[in-house]
Amino acid sequence: MVLFSPFLGYMSEEVERREAGREPAPFTWRGAGADALRGSLLALATTALSLFALVLCFALEAIPLVGTVGGLVLAPVFQGFFAGMNFFDPPLERRRLRHVGESLRFLWRSRWRLVANGLVFLALLAIPVVGWFLAPGYAALAGTIGSLRRLREDRGRLA
Repeated sequence: MVLFSPFLGYMSEEVERREAGREPAPFTWRGAGADALRGSLLALATTALSLFALVLCFALEAIPLVGTVGGLVLAPVFQGFFAGMNFFDPPLERRRLRHVGESLRFLWRSRWRLVANGLVFLALLAIPVVGWFLAPGYAALAGTIGSLRRLREDRGRLA
């Protein structure tokens, strides 16, 4: 994913330019520093949430029958949510949502879209070689489009 990151970022910007007619903000070192700080804080928050989800799944496994069913249902949902989260965030970052809490609230409101995007991403990723190249591109496109649609829906409710 690190190797794909520059390509996925460019692809996400192009999708946003075509979908929303929005030009990306010009590059500045100050903006890059703020984006790096925001990304780091979001990564820390996501890590804390995923650790909580992991502990919850392990705790459920201690309960007979409930743990098995819970683990079979909750674990993929959590996996899809956290995988999809990374692909929904770039449009938020370009809109300068600096506050991590604001981004997390937006992502939580879009949780089922994130889960669907993440699960399809993980399913494609399971295909050897072809999926490794196809899955990140699909997820970046779908995540950007889903994020932009959710932003339009939110704007419609607030207007």
